[in-house]
Amino acid sequence: MFPNVFRTAPLAVALGLLAALSTAQKRATTTAIESFRDERYSTAARAPARNRLDLYLPKDRATRPPLVMFVHGGSWIAGGKDRHRRLGERLARRGIATAVINYRLSPIAKFPAHVEDCATAFRWLRKRADEYRFDQTRMSLMGHSAGGHLCALLALDRELQERFEIPPTAIHGVVGLSGVYDVRPPHRLLDGVFGKRPAGRSKASPIVHAHAAAPPFFLRWGSRDLNGLPESARRLAARLRTFQVAVDAAELAGEGHTGYAYRVARESCAIGDPLLDFLRRPRPPRAAGRDD
Repeated sequence: MFPNVFRTAPLAVALGLLAALSTAQKRATTTAIESFRDERYSTAARAPARNRLDLYLPKDRATRPPLVMFVHGGSWIAGGKDRHRRLGERLARRGIATAVINYRLSPIAKFPAHVEDCATAFRWLRKRADEYRFDQTRMSLMGHSAGGHLCALLALDRELQERFEIPPTAIHGVVGLSGVYDVRPPHRLLDGVFGKRPAGRSKASPIVHAHAAAPPFFLRWGSRDLNGLPESARRLAARLRTFQVAVDAAELAGEGHTGYAYRVARESCAIGDPLLDFLRRPRPPRAAGRDD
């Protein structure tokens, strides 16, 4: 009896040490980031929650990290920041300060309310770079589906940027995940969000606003994505390249519309390392002038 006890004691001690180390690692991971929830960036929405954002930041910001502002999808009528809490935490643990925003939704909100909220949130963040200690010169946009549309539009519509006091070179890069980049085709959902006037639909289409001073784009979509979205991304990539804009575009084999977007920054995520490199990478200065 006693020999068996002594024989198994070292194993028990080792297992205990491993458990303690595991707990310590979890605590270290938890303390490696800090978050600020439900920060109000605007008072435009009837429901205050629609104008709030969450910030997830690396704990150590002695060297200021880049920041990405994530905009959720949901066909401009649904969705919310709380579904993407893990994304914010994972990116922060990988050294990327992350803001996840809400914005006004249709049918209560009409275009351009959605993108105006995104512009307001981005401006709010820029003004607080010193307060939260992130790198104001590396502030990117990332959005999924409808969020990809809003990010691309904010990055390309220079009149919108001017109206919201966003300098032309303030947006470091744009990540579009299964985004909608042309809302001109007839569609009942698009009619409800953007109206039926051709001029308004063109104004709301990122592809129409492409220009040579645009920031770099990182575009991904699934081979099993929603009808029309792969072609939308390919066309935006081709349009940007005609202006010599840097574009990293790729189709993800076997992926659908949403799955890969929820795995961003996990070790198993197909776009993780290229995305992190895109967000971190310093960029050469861009010309800010008009080219048309």
